[in-house]
Amino acid sequence: MAKVEELIQEIQQLSPIEKEQVAESVFKSLQSETGVRKMKDLQACYPGEWLAVIIPAGEDRYAPQLGRLVAHSPERSFVWRQVAQLPATENVYVFFTGPAAAKGFGVIFHDTKDTPVVATVGN
Repeated sequence: MAKVEELIQEIQQLSPIEKEQVAESVFKSLQSETGVRKMKDLQACYPGEWLAVIIPAGEDRYAPQLGRLVAHSPERSFVWRQVAQLPATENVYVFFTGPAAAKGFGVIFHDTKDTPVVATVGN
């Protein structure tokens, strides 16, 4: 408790601008850590939906294990509209939690030579 009181006294001695900077820093820190969850938990909570997740520092941008959910919806366009409103400095991972295609439907992939390869999902 004594350390907290010392910290408060130090902050009280700062100029108004410095106090504001400290407050902003603390707020950003709390905000960025709030709501960080495991990706597998998010996928389980929102099956068949598009998710937009902010990736915390230190996470792999292409295969994150943790993230903070900022938007979810069965409608892809809704999620992308929400992402467009985020600051450009945020690392955002957008993905769909449902199947890539319904069972029995074919999917065509094109390689760099534009030669189609067909994959069928299920029987």
